[in-house]
Amino acid sequence: MSTKTLQKKPNEEIYFSMGFARQLDGTETINSVSSYYSNIISSKSGSPLPLVVGAPIINTPATSITFKLSGGTLNTVYEVTMLVRTSDDNLIQGDGFLEVVSKLK
Repeated sequence: MSTKTLQKKPNEEIYFSMGFARQLDGTETINSVSSYYSNIISSKSGSPLPLVVGAPIINTPATSITFKLSGGTLNTVYEVTMLVRTSDDNLIQGDGFLEVVSKLK
């Protein structure tokens, strides 16, 4: 399974979605988002700024979430992590990668 790295420019504020359907069992749905944050994976900048992760919202149907990403430092790769609590009381983690670039590929 390959992981795609999404991209945004430094001054953009963009909404992204993260799906959990493959990790949910049958009629299980997302009840809440327990935690969300980002970490710096790599950077060509000496002092990269954090990536700001806005409060996620649960989409309809409740198998995915949407959140806004803003800030970050040019030429830096971030990992975005979401922890969701499900209707079966499971805690499921979703991860994604975002690179801040000057030109989108």
